[in-house]
Amino acid sequence: MKNLFLTVLFCCTTSVLFCQRQSIDSLLREIKTKSNTTDSTAIQQLVALSFSYYQINADSAIYYAQQALTLAEDLGYTLGTAMAYNRLGVAYGAKGNYIKALENYYNALRIIEKIGNEKWLSSTYNNLGYIYIQVKDYPKALELTEKSYQLSKKNKNEKALAVNLTNIAWLNELVGKIDLALVQAYEAMRLAASVNDDYHVAISWHIAGRIYLKLKNTDSAYISFSKGLEHANKAGIKIQIAYNTLGIGDTYLLQYKAQEAIPYLESALATAKDANAFEVIAQATRSLVDAYVQTNNLQKANGKFTEYLEIKDSLQSIDKQKTFAQLQLEYDLDKKQKELQLQTAALKQQQIIAYGALALAAVASVMVYFLYRQKLQLKRVNQLIQNSHDEMRLQKSELIKQAEELKVNNQHRDKLFSIIAHDLRSPMATLRQTIENLDMLTPENIAFIKDKLNNQFKDIDVTLTNLLQWSHQQLSGDFTQKANIPLAALLDSNVQLLRMNANDKRITIQNNIAASFTAFADEQQISIAFRNILSNAIKFTNTNGRITLFGSITESNMVEISITDDGIGMSEEQLQKLFNPKTHFTRKGTQEEKGVGLGLLLCKEFIEKNDGTIHVTSSVGNGTTFYIRLPQGHTA
Repeated sequence: MKNLFLTVLFCCTTSVLFCQRQSIDSLLREIKTKSNTTDSTAIQQLVALSFSYYQINADSAIYYAQQALTLAEDLGYTLGTAMAYNRLGVAYGAKGNYIKALENYYNALRIIEKIGNEKWLSSTYNNLGYIYIQVKDYPKALELTEKSYQLSKKNKNEKALAVNLTNIAWLNELVGKIDLALVQAYEAMRLAASVNDDYHVAISWHIAGRIYLKLKNTDSAYISFSKGLEHANKAGIKIQIAYNTLGIGDTYLLQYKAQEAIPYLESALATAKDANAFEVIAQATRSLVDAYVQTNNLQKANGKFTEYLEIKDSLQSIDKQKTFAQLQLEYDLDKKQKELQLQTAALKQQQIIAYGALALAAVASVMVYFLYRQKLQLKRVNQLIQNSHDEMRLQKSELIKQAEELKVNNQHRDKLFSIIAHDLRSPMATLRQTIENLDMLTPENIAFIKDKLNNQFKDIDVTLTNLLQWSHQQLSGDFTQKANIPLAALLDSNVQLLRMNANDKRITIQNNIAASFTAFADEQQISIAFRNILSNAIKFTNTNGRITLFGSITESNMVEISITDDGIGMSEEQLQKLFNPKTHFTRKGTQEEKGVGLGLLLCKEFIEKNDGTIHVTSSVGNGTTFYIRLPQGHTA
């Protein structure tokens, strides 16, 4: 099935790319047949050819736009010059050179505003808005895109309206206005479909799919991404093929259908690599980690996790480049503004000198006025320089902060790998040695070590579960799905999972929590926390011991669950180490059970993610009580 899916996807993409190639070849033939013509038609054909190339080969797009610019300037064709600058902006934007893109767009804008061509004015506003989205200046992006939308609406240009509305829907989704964004996405796809614009139909479906994923509406999300993929294949745009394929994979992942998700995620990753789409590469790799965690494939999960960390470092570098591009842009705009001010001042000075030749008295008064203005301008320039220095200091502080965060992330990774090396290698080596010597053991010896082998396998299973959850917590983008959860039933299910361990030590577990007790939290995370605490209670309780569960409502209207055992307890020094991430604290249970020291740290992280708290009371020989507080469940 996976191979069939990939074959169909490849064939669709190849077919569309072939059609695109035919369109480009047709334009080239038209230009060659008019090689001796130096008129506006040739310029328009070069501009069209540049636009046809920008998503396939940005360097070729730059070449043809530059040819159009040279020819337009030679002919004095003002609109052609503006069109060429616009397409140079498109091509440089496709290459990720946002400073050059903005420079060319503003060159186009200055010309178009003078000649008043509303079609190209709308196009330039829209394209400027796209660049500001890339550098994450969303207010400026929305301002420019709205201007473009109003012009397109005025001129009843449905093709341009589809593009504008797609970008506006994208912006509103980015800033969290998902209800408005969803309405706009459907309107955009309707308009785009009416003008056979499969590219923007695909983008609009993808926006709708992302919104449905945020709303946990997986059926609508799957339909949206599938529609988006269909139109992306028709348009032949690799990055949209990758985005919508990734969306289908993420939808299956949210449904806990990891096996169905993996082929789509792998296909999205391959297409994104082919298109050099780093953000899609990072998202697809992160989703593959989640998929392999769901399928309990620890080896592949860890491998993809390492790849994701490397890609994440590259993305952080790209984000820094975008931030630098934005700062450079602001600096260039300020510089041009100052140059304009200086040119204006020089013009005024010439006027003053001319008037001075006519009237000496007027010269004196104008000179005083000029010197006063010059002083004000100098003061303003000094203030701009000071502001620039302040911005540079803030940028330096932000870079230092990012470096510290990266250092902490690396420390987390190093700690995880050192724990794996220390706490998995030893028991696995022991098990391997035991298995290799089975032929040398008598049936009586095998029966004797059977229980010990079983306990070792249980320890390793708990260790692997905790390590998987720990590594999953270190990935960015981890989210908590909160809902009302019945606490008594949740604890009962975990008690049943651990019943064999408790029975081995003849430990009684009594659940006194009322069935009506609920909490508003992520069920999977809280279940893992309860299971780890119960597992520890069994581990450190002696044979024939007792574990008791109670529930109550606190004065702050939180639900409190207590898990009490009559086991060996802990000293004050051990309690201090219990939740400290800088220490690695573990010890053996009453029957030499082992752990890796990650369980309680994971419990604390999960409980705090759900706006809860955890604390412990214990003393040596008198057992231990864990208190977990969580927000009460919501009433209907």
